[in-house]
Amino acid sequence: MPAPPRLARVEKRRLLSARVSELTLSVPGIPRFQWAAGQYVIVLAGSNNSERLAYSIASADQDRDPPELTLAVGDGSGAELLMHSGPGSELMLEGPFGAFTLGTAPAGLFIGVGTGTAPLRALVQAALMRGGGGPFVLLSGSRFEGEVLWRREFEELSVSDSRFRFEPTLTRPDPSWRGRTGRVQAHLAEIVGDFRQAFEVYVCGKTDMVESTKSRLFELGVSESQIESESY
Repeated sequence: MPAPPRLARVEKRRLLSARVSELTLSVPGIPRFQWAAGQYVIVLAGSNNSERLAYSIASADQDRDPPELTLAVGDGSGAELLMHSGPGSELMLEGPFGAFTLGTAPAGLFIGVGTGTAPLRALVQAALMRGGGGPFVLLSGSRFEGEVLWRREFEELSVSDSRFRFEPTLTRPDPSWRGRTGRVQAHLAEIVGDFRQAFEVYVCGKTDMVESTKSRLFELGVSESQIESESY
């Protein structure tokens, strides 16, 4: 029997890019709200909670009381219904749902485009909290430099934790960009070749991106049992 909806309170709101906002929600109550990194919730919005909006949880459960979770709210994903949800606003949540969760391998490659990076952020946090030798590599695709979500956080993490590496790539870079360019699929051969121990791959994004990424991974010798994916 599914758990009843839970009341959540918006604690913070900040812009991650011109089109995506991050909402930090606290979920008080008993029993304590818990989730596995990679899962998602349903936000009930609109008049009489008639709209059901699915959002990946973009943070790992860190045993806070009350627990706090973050969502990345972007264009086309119900943002217009949540545009007035600032600090102090209350929302109803259902969940958590989903099996896009962390496996047991000691290393991982996380591949996402746009807001598909949201559950990967949670998975990276959980992997680093759990321990293991890594590497844990996040290959994140965006169109423009200003659309790279959580860029500063990931860059700082790659400096502070030697197990983690952040690899953003842009399809429409400015001339000043010195990082990777093109789609994520173009960089898989190089990055997969860097792994020297058992690893798992987590792919999240639009369906065509997920399928083409998986096809390229198969060509590179990555088995289906090594891959977890989620598409929207």
